[in-house]
Amino acid sequence: MVKVNVGGFPTINLDTSAPDGVRQARNDLRRRMRGGNSGRQISLNWNTKVPRLVITSDTDEFDPTTVQHFQQEGFQLAYLAYQGNKSQYMSQLQHLQDPLELGEKYAIVAYGDAATLVLEACMKPMPKLVAVVAYYPPYMPRTTTNFPPTLDVQIHLTGSQKFGTRHPNYRYPDVKPGFAEHDMEEFDTVAAGLAWSRDIAMLRRAFDMPEYDLEGLWDDKVTALFRDQDADKAMDLMVRDEPYVNHGPTMTGGRGQDELRRFYSDFFVDSNPPDFKVKLLSRTQGADRVVDEMLVKFTHTVEMPWMLPGVPPTEKRVEVVLISVVSVRGGRLYQEHIHWDQASVLVQIGLLDPKLIPDSFKTAEEGREKEVKRLPVHGKEAGRKIADGERYDSNRLLSGW
Repeated sequence: MVKVNVGGFPTINLDTSAPDGVRQARNDLRRRMRGGNSGRQISLNWNTKVPRLVITSDTDEFDPTTVQHFQQEGFQLAYLAYQGNKSQYMSQLQHLQDPLELGEKYAIVAYGDAATLVLEACMKPMPKLVAVVAYYPPYMPRTTTNFPPTLDVQIHLTGSQKFGTRHPNYRYPDVKPGFAEHDMEEFDTVAAGLAWSRDIAMLRRAFDMPEYDLEGLWDDKVTALFRDQDADKAMDLMVRDEPYVNHGPTMTGGRGQDELRRFYSDFFVDSNPPDFKVKLLSRTQGADRVVDEMLVKFTHTVEMPWMLPGVPPTEKRVEVVLISVVSVRGGRLYQEHIHWDQASVLVQIGLLDPKLIPDSFKTAEEGREKEVKRLPVHGKEAGRKIADGERYDSNRLLSGW
């Protein structure tokens, strides 16, 4: 439970343990703090066992989805609105640490105008502040002072923000300020996702939070689907709100518990050949995601709606590399993108002939169609080459090599 009472602002309770805590947070955030004066102190009644995070921006209402996501990651939240009075706001920032005891610490995530003021404020030592994340500040503080060496700082800028900064920052092209807030028209899924991963990595490091067993979690999901063929067991490992799975080449999967459970139950767990095998080739792990490179082998003896929808069994042997990008939120699987070379699969089952050039194929320069002797695809050699780089020569499709 977090109680936030900022100089005359109404108290906000965010109870992350209650069943309806997120819904209550949404309602409370819509009754955002108003009023207050610089002479009053900030009072935070923190649960000292939970990492403390203050979200601040220049709006009375703030994106409830971001609030929910931080809660799922285990952060205790408070919100501070910048009402346009700089001196009042700077005083409030200085008092955030007042109720904290020795050894306790907090972090700030700031957006817009508030981000600039937070960056300016933390140029001076704030001993209990361990991390600051600043989203699209309209300008950087005019100072030659560096941030304290004990403070982790991360700044997110849009491509249109032309000013430079010597401080740690990331730039996101083709987006506008607001790209990280789900309730803004400027929200951009890709940029927001990249920024989120960077934030979680820094914040977890700053608070020395224990790492999730991301590998174990994903391995359990793979085991549930391919060995146990248990859709319910697989779904128990995913977030309760809006889990998302997409197999890129066929756009199969689903969003939400109901849709995804139906997909796994009716179109996946009983739709893999008995000799289906998965071999892990490589694994890359970040703060909130796991990327796997897997060699999959099977004989196409059953219909496989997730990989080959609408294609009857061919009895053909298939070898293909799958790439899975799996995101985790709050210790549960949140989003999965699965990719593979579908052209290679179609070649192997006989549905695509590399030597057959469609009559409808046209080149930009008239008459050059005849130069194309075969489609630039490989069969099982493509997957084998990734698994063993010395197995086949490179550049076999390059004329003149």
